[in-house]
Amino acid sequence: MDDIKRLSEIALTLMESDAKYDQDVCKMTVLFPLLETLGYDATKAGDIMLNPAYIDSGEYKIDYGLRGDTDESVKTMIKMIEFDAEPGLEFSNIRKCIMPGDRVEYIVITDCFNYYVYANADGGITFMDIVSFNICNVTNAQIRSFGVLKNPNVAARQDYALNDEEEPTEQAAPAAVSKYEKPNKTTSKTEKAQAVVSGTLMPIIVGS
Repeated sequence: MDDIKRLSEIALTLMESDAKYDQDVCKMTVLFPLLETLGYDATKAGDIMLNPAYIDSGEYKIDYGLRGDTDESVKTMIKMIEFDAEPGLEFSNIRKCIMPGDRVEYIVITDCFNYYVYANADGGITFMDIVSFNICNVTNAQIRSFGVLKNPNVAARQDYALNDEEEPTEQAAPAAVSKYEKPNKTTSKTEKAQAVVSGTLMPIIVGS
């Protein structure tokens, strides 16, 4: 959680300057460090892939891919957009880049500050919105949802701190307990998955 807080502060500083329009600077100072909290190493070959999918003509490309459980697989595809651009405008081209056999689990559209995350709904090219947030003002619940993108081969370094106000429990916490607590380690994978997809899941354009 401390890593995310530091990134939020850095991103907020960039947002208040013209540097927010310099995508290369923003990627190095915000995007790649954020992916690092998910267990991806930008210096390790194969962890973050360049242009994993594209239209045959080469006029449109997916910018990055995050590796799956094998060296050849891509779990998540990331499309970069200009600062404050509308993410929905990208889907017609993204659909042309991804084939059903690619087995892509997630798509992320981002300008380094705003993150729009979509999960594969049917094993093909239909995706559903699961979370969107601004890194400058991100909540614990949004961070946990973003955690579905973590590297399946490496334990993510991210500390998923829970806010008592957001995650009420049946038993009241002792007065001396910090406002932020780590989740119960016995929580099942099913319960975690349910927490990720709780709320409204809105069908998105890809695959329609």
